[in-house]
Amino acid sequence: MSSVASTSKVTLGLLQKGASASLWSATCDLAARSRAPPVWTANRSSDYRTRRSFSQSRAAWSVWPSGMEPGSERKRGEAQQSTSAQASSTSGLPKYHPPRSITVQDLQEMKERQEPIAMLTAYDYPSALAHRSAKVDISLIGDSLANVALGHPTTQQLDIDAMVHHCAAVSRGVNDPILSHPSLPPTPLIIADLPFGIAQLPLEAAVPAALDVVRKGRLHGLKIEGGREVIPLISHLTSFGTAVMAHIGLQPQRFSSASALSLQARTAVEAIELLDEALALEEAGAFAMLIECVPGRVAAEVTKRLRIPTIGIGAGKGTDGQVLVQDDILGEINSPLSLLRVLEAQEQGGESPSSSLLPKPSAPTTPRFVRNFAMQATGTTGGAVRVAAVQAYVKAVKERTYPNDEEGYKMKREEWAALKAWLEEFDQQEAATAAAEEGRQSADEVIV
Repeated sequence: MSSVASTSKVTLGLLQKGASASLWSATCDLAARSRAPPVWTANRSSDYRTRRSFSQSRAAWSVWPSGMEPGSERKRGEAQQSTSAQASSTSGLPKYHPPRSITVQDLQEMKERQEPIAMLTAYDYPSALAHRSAKVDISLIGDSLANVALGHPTTQQLDIDAMVHHCAAVSRGVNDPILSHPSLPPTPLIIADLPFGIAQLPLEAAVPAALDVVRKGRLHGLKIEGGREVIPLISHLTSFGTAVMAHIGLQPQRFSSASALSLQARTAVEAIELLDEALALEEAGAFAMLIECVPGRVAAEVTKRLRIPTIGIGAGKGTDGQVLVQDDILGEINSPLSLLRVLEAQEQGGESPSSSLLPKPSAPTTPRFVRNFAMQATGTTGGAVRVAAVQAYVKAVKERTYPNDEEGYKMKREEWAALKAWLEEFDQQEAATAAAEEGRQSADEVIV
């Protein structure tokens, strides 16, 4: 029974018995105190907001290990109170507006106005936060996390539970409400690779599994590797509103640890097959096409003939956008070989970069016992390097300075000549078909 209810019963009994004025006054004081918040609650709140620093005797705000700047949590609370007050007032709508996300329609409009699309991988909360430092249009939780984050030899070892775990972490980072300031870029479209083995299932099993990844991973869509064999799955998912990016060219899920990743669409015949698959996947409902590891001229010709945006990786500069693995742009140690190379460079006395070239260090407040060894060794922090690398990558993509002619693959001259002749014939047939269709529509209008 609550103290208020108990006090009310006591008061009623006193009134019935004709209590004295002094006793009545004491009872009223007891009732007032019972309605006030307990003293220990106020003291606990006060102690929390003046928590003592590890290294000081005076009261100070400690934010370790949350990684927040001093006072940011207090400011966030004040902002929430201000927002609540504005929402409850009748003077107008609150000033807070959720950050706008990039949509599939935005990407289509970027293709039409020839604005390059920047896509980058993220595998966890910190790498996702770095995406908000620049205008990353698409955040991809790639199945390459099996290699660079989990240490598997191929992407085939990545299961659904692991993918969902990483997707949810990336979603929390990209959509963190603290990063909803209007001065920051819009939040990226978040998609993930459909793990190996799902597309190979019967349709009645593959569709629920794919939707589970989207729902539990808090995604906007999926990327599915494959050609004509995945058209039924893509068609079914997109018919119910699930956004799907197709993936052609090199498909890492199809390579085991015993096989080598190699350049695709080397010949005119292979390039024609690639274009045929791309057109079929577009017709199935894919909103974009990732083209991996093909000659730059081939990717450019495919891009010209698709209505949807194309994203290239190792496919030259003729695509509508680019994607890279974030670990690669950072030069992270994600394999034993990369570690050995770093150690070898140290033994050879490799020079450290000039301090003028390093990004300005930035790190959250930490307790006294923590030493920033990255700052001590390099003069900057890992977080500052990550942000600088993401910003430099996006800038290069948007300005079309990445990739250059040397950062791609070429096609043999005789194969290119054969492909070009076939494309000319293909375009003529497409133009004739379009003209005939336009004539039939005009005739139908006249009859009507």
